[in-house]
Amino acid sequence: MRHAGKGPHGSSIQLFQLLEEGEGEGDVSSQVDEAVGAPKALGASALGLGGCKGLKALSRLALAAGAVLVGCAVLAACSGAVRRGGQEGAGSGLLGKSAVIGSKQVPENLSSVPEPEHFVIGHPSYHCSYATSERCPASELFFSSEVHEVATENLMQVGRGIFSLADRDLVRETVAACFHNVSNQIQEHAEASMQALQHIQLDEKERNSVLTWIRLMSVPQVQSIGYEVALAMRRSLSSDPAIVRTAVEEVLSVNLENVKELRDDLVSPRLLEYWGPEQQWELTLDPENLAVIQAFRHGEFYGSLDADFYSKNVSGLVKKLPVKEKAYGVWGGVLEQGRALIDVVKLLATRQDIELLVPAQATSLDVNVDVEDLGSELLSCELQPQDGMNNLMKALFCPLKYGSQGLDALRAVHHMELAAASALPDVPRPPGQGLDVPAFPPSSAADVAALLSRDPPS
Repeated sequence: MRHAGKGPHGSSIQLFQLLEEGEGEGDVSSQVDEAVGAPKALGASALGLGGCKGLKALSRLALAAGAVLVGCAVLAACSGAVRRGGQEGAGSGLLGKSAVIGSKQVPENLSSVPEPEHFVIGHPSYHCSYATSERCPASELFFSSEVHEVATENLMQVGRGIFSLADRDLVRETVAACFHNVSNQIQEHAEASMQALQHIQLDEKERNSVLTWIRLMSVPQVQSIGYEVALAMRRSLSSDPAIVRTAVEEVLSVNLENVKELRDDLVSPRLLEYWGPEQQWELTLDPENLAVIQAFRHGEFYGSLDADFYSKNVSGLVKKLPVKEKAYGVWGGVLEQGRALIDVVKLLATRQDIELLVPAQATSLDVNVDVEDLGSELLSCELQPQDGMNNLMKALFCPLKYGSQGLDALRAVHHMELAAASALPDVPRPPGQGLDVPAFPPSSAADVAALLSRDPPS
């Protein structure tokens, strides 16, 4: 496997470069062998996650100050390209300039995107506020201006080159309307789920943890891990969740310590307290997510930090996009962030002994987006030649999918550590003395270190 810190254009702002798929019409297995090559381990070379330790302080500075360019430069050194024929960089993609992000017009019969609702007659609907209440129902998160602002910022980050600062109001209004639509979908098709959401009471600290969880979806380091997870999923050549999970964890296990360090740098102690053994890899192994990530359609697997970089170095980008097309792109991104929001609320519901079962249809791309007019190629993360509007939507929701998968990976670290420790050879112990496995979360790193340092039996 060959890695490249910089492409031929000398740019240092790329998060992760493109996985180049086979050009021929051969079977899927041969395409994967050529396309994926040998990415069997996360950080298998000095430029992988293992090579990021020297940049740790710089990474922290980038997160603390919000310096996007610094953060991107860090990730460029931590990520590489998988190229056939020894090619490196992002300037010679399979599709080249024929893969255009965005189009000048939308399909004539395309259904409308959810729009903001305006109440003119009657009393305004009541929404809980932490200014007047200590706890608010989780169902209010879909109407929370704070949630909408975080989701907007995520889309502005992954949509650089698609959205300008002048588009922020459009993005925010569409985000709010789309979250309202998700709530309406749950209310209409899963009334019991909505009742459960209304019974889950969150204090302000728990609400803030939800905001942090969603915001992490667009952090480059998290997306980078999620992209490696995506490569492992594609390499597994299986739709069986157990097989896919094994393939993913094998990749992560190689550099588990580095992933653990990243988790400790990014995730607050309060959020760690909410994590438990439930819902491991739930976002990643969701059937639709598996189908989207694993789709092989002879396209080019999208793996760029933002559409602006990708379009300048690999593809074309339509500069003047229709408002409706931008709104459709936002919709796809909101559906992915809605999945993450429901996932973290499920964790909080478990702490209150409430079972939350939300149908996947509420945040499904296939169900909510007009796939009939846009085409089934939308349900993948491969860019297609001359497929402007679908490519634009993928350039927004795919990086957020990598963010979701990166969050799953950060959650899985502790349980992977315990699994690795339990697989070690046991040693004779005096009667009555068992192996003390620390409760979740561990009180200190010494608990796991003690397990790993045991001598094998003689």
